[in-house]
Amino acid sequence: MKKIKIELIVSSTREAEKFYCEDIEMFEFYQDYGMGNICLIYKSNPSVFLLLREGVTNIINTPLFSLEVDDCERIFQTLKKRLIHSNGVLLNDEVFEYPLGKKIALKDPSKNMFLLFEDYQG
Repeated sequence: MKKIKIELIVSSTREAEKFYCEDIEMFEFYQDYGMGNICLIYKSNPSVFLLLREGVTNIINTPLFSLEVDDCERIFQTLKKRLIHSNGVLLNDEVFEYPLGKKIALKDPSKNMFLLFEDYQG
């Protein structure tokens, strides 16, 4: 199986790990490379990895990556309640629906923007 590695610069790997693994519960810890570098694995697709590296972050207001999910509405409702106490930000007031599916935009604690999307089948 081929791997997909998404590299993100974060202000704190500890805070980013908490966000991705505990707050949104979509990743789990995979490996610590030392010197402020860790790797997380996407629970829904074990070929997708987030490589988190501590450093100076740049705020980019465009998604850095997108992850497919099974039920945008359910995840949105869960995140809406959960992220109120998190350093992450849910950027939508509601799930955005477009002709080919649905999507939700988020920012992690380091302000890295990403999308969760649900494609309509046929």
